[in-house]
Amino acid sequence: MRIFSSLLLTLLLAASPAGGAAIAFDLRGDRLSVDAKNASVLEILTLFAAMGVDARLDPAIDVKITAAFKDKDLAKALDHLFDDVNYSARWEKIEGPLGNLQRLSEIHVYRPGHRTQTQAIGAELRGDAPKAGENSSAGYLKREILLRLKPGVSLEDAQRLLREVGGQVVGSIPALGIYRIRLSEDQDIPALAEKLAGDARVAAAEPNYTIPIPESTYDATSLLPVAGEASETEAPPNGAIPVAVLDSGLLSMPGLDALVLAAYDVTSMSTNMTDPVGHGTQMALIAAGVVLPTGVAASGAQGVPIVAIRAFGDDGTTSNFELIRSVGIAVENGARVLNMSWYSTTDSDFLKDVIAYAKAEDVIMVAAAGNDPIGQPVYPAGFDGVIAVAAGNPDGSIWAQSNYGSFITLTAPGTAEMPIGYEGDPGQYAGTSIASAYTAGILARYLTQHPEATGEEALDALLGALTTDSGTLSADKHGDGLLDTDAVNRLLGLKSAP
Repeated sequence: MRIFSSLLLTLLLAASPAGGAAIAFDLRGDRLSVDAKNASVLEILTLFAAMGVDARLDPAIDVKITAAFKDKDLAKALDHLFDDVNYSARWEKIEGPLGNLQRLSEIHVYRPGHRTQTQAIGAELRGDAPKAGENSSAGYLKREILLRLKPGVSLEDAQRLLREVGGQVVGSIPALGIYRIRLSEDQDIPALAEKLAGDARVAAAEPNYTIPIPESTYDATSLLPVAGEASETEAPPNGAIPVAVLDSGLLSMPGLDALVLAAYDVTSMSTNMTDPVGHGTQMALIAAGVVLPTGVAASGAQGVPIVAIRAFGDDGTTSNFELIRSVGIAVENGARVLNMSWYSTTDSDFLKDVIAYAKAEDVIMVAAAGNDPIGQPVYPAGFDGVIAVAAGNPDGSIWAQSNYGSFITLTAPGTAEMPIGYEGDPGQYAGTSIASAYTAGILARYLTQHPEATGEEALDALLGALTTDSGTLSADKHGDGLLDTDAVNRLLGLKSAP
């Protein structure tokens, strides 16, 4: 029995990208039907790319393909189509409630000895291009939708559903039963999600929303004399609890490298962690205690191990699917503290589900409250079980751009001198991102001292240590209090500086 044979990918009678004759192209899991006459390799590969396959072509190849077959085994069909050229294909397994599904993930066509000269084609067709929402501030991937089926839905039911929408399963989150569906053509994604949510076979559906890294809050007028002077941190003790930093990646930095325990790049198969944006490295420096927020006393500073998880692409954006995968990776690798210095104004049931999943695994989640004072929750900070952190100035007052509202848990120092830039040069930066990363690092230090403490116990201890008697505090802006130096000393049992 073929595991994936009943999952449908279809692109019928599609006009060729070069404006040539129509090509009949019907891909149903591991069965392919094609009717093409004098079609170029580029035209055929573009049709595969439209269904989410990573298609790459040596630009020196200009071969015409004539083929007519129906319901052919996909591996044999590829041999037939690309008989006159060299090609390689890769398959991947997709786990989930429907079983282990096999899908074609890559096709590379190249001249002998020139495999490295292939170029990606049809990236815009693979759902990689975000599209702004018409009735929402959120963007979404224009050819993708996230889907959870109801319990008991059969493979045959899934086949019919995918046939109706013209989609293919290209990824999954097995622990949550979420499938990532790629669509064969542009559709009204919000309308389709709403329609599918009312389908008897579907438990939930929504666009694959996109989220950007917060805009830079670099202060070019900063007069502080030394940009990015790292704190003198003590080495963490053996068994120290790390902070998982879910962000834009990580660069090698003095003082930080020795604290990095592991790095995972969700955006690619590469083992070489990078950070084209810089934001992730900034957050790692703060969470690790290598760079302290402005006004925070350096006494008693202790390095915090870091696990870097890159979910944001080179352009500084990501999708909910990648974020959900990233949270899952953090949980699977034993994270106890997870920092999320990013946010969206758009609620998402699927993102909420993975937050609930992580909380059930006793992960402490800390998130930025937002760099726009709109007085409304942002997410994931606004979800139950997430510590929402507002940003304070060195004197404890609220930073002017910090968000506020009843969802705020606490306020932490939110300005720092950075040795690396993010949409700017090294220098002074501000934001709830910094405040969140600093809070996550302090919580990791507490858990290192009290490894037996649950997440709820650690949160109770944190809230009990906050400074609440400052004349500048207000509940809607500061939450339960201020995580200033005195509060940190109370939490960690340190002596205050004279």
